[in-house]
Amino acid sequence: MNIYRLMGDIAHLIALVYLLLWIYRKRSCSGISAKTQLIHCLVFSLRYLDLFSYFISLYNTLMKLIFLTITFATTALIGYDGTYEVDQDNLPLSYLITPSFILGILFTSSYDVMEITWTISIFLEAIAILPQLIMSHNRGESTGVIRHYMILLAFYKSMYCFNWAYRKFRLEFIPSFSILVGIGQTLIYYLAIMIMYSDRVVFYDRDIFQQYKALLTESGRAQRQRLNQRPT
Repeated sequence: MNIYRLMGDIAHLIALVYLLLWIYRKRSCSGISAKTQLIHCLVFSLRYLDLFSYFISLYNTLMKLIFLTITFATTALIGYDGTYEVDQDNLPLSYLITPSFILGILFTSSYDVMEITWTISIFLEAIAILPQLIMSHNRGESTGVIRHYMILLAFYKSMYCFNWAYRKFRLEFIPSFSILVGIGQTLIYYLAIMIMYSDRVVFYDRDIFQQYKALLTESGRAQRQRLNQRPT
């Protein structure tokens, strides 16, 4: 364990808790992709198959359990919420799962079940955010929670890049493909953030926009009434 790994885990945990609490508090999952959350459920399920058979540390076990619980809870909330926009979340899961399974089998270091599933999860996590990006593109907007969620994920993966560099410096073994895939995943996050905060696509918080629109409408109506009441 090093400071970069710890900061990455904390940022990842904050991102998951933040998204779950936002959905619970707002009673809405508008603009949030259930498919991205489903893929994260699959990622953690495949990666943590050794949860009860291989003990590393109490910290490691607790973090695995927390990540699994929060991700499945978030997915369940989206699934039972009537505000989920299924027509906008239209990227087929097979486009992501099938190539990840093929690459996982090709790049695994050994044909042990645990090793294969771990390798598959690495590729799958790298592209798990794509359904969310496609959904935001289809809607032409993104809520603030998605932008903040993306920033936290980008920070989490950036810290893991520093973690890998630190471990390489200490001559620890890390599969080269996992580093390359992780760097690619980090670049996807930062590219998405750049697009969200640029003028190439209009992104705004729908609730705030509606409130502002109603305020402008009410203000315009009051101004017209004052003009009509002026003596001629």
